Amino acid sequence: MTTGAISNELPLLPLAEWLAHTHELVPADDERSEIDWDAATTDLRHEPQAHCD
Repeated sequence: MTTGAISNELPLLPLAEWLAHTHELVPADDERSEIDWDAATTDLRHEPQAHCD
């Protein structure tokens, strides 16, 4: 007996077509080319500061 199990079934052909289409739109290794990682991680490199409202 399985408790709390959820069965999710996706139509395989539409999923495969969608995935192939996304790979055509965004070539491999280009996914992150538009992100400025220095700017995106600036907050992670600094000491947290207390906020007063």
